Amino acid sequence: MRRVLRNVGLWLERFAAKRDSNERRAAAVKLVELDARTLQDIGLEPWRSPLGARIALRRYEMRRWSASRLGLY
Repeated sequence: MRRVLRNVGLWLERFAAKRDSNERRAAAVKLVELDARTLQDIGLEPWRSPLGARIALRRYEMRRWSASRLGLY
């Protein structure tokens, strides 16, 4: 019985960690999709904070990947 309870507990921990990871990823995607003016208004310029720098990097990577699909990069 203890083994079953322990396995259920481990499964619940993994499920919660995966859900949190998916929520963080979704939030990051939403931030990346904001336009430059909105990011400036909320203070997420790349030089201002580590989060802003991470967003700028993701925006750059998105532009690079979309350009590479078209054969422009």
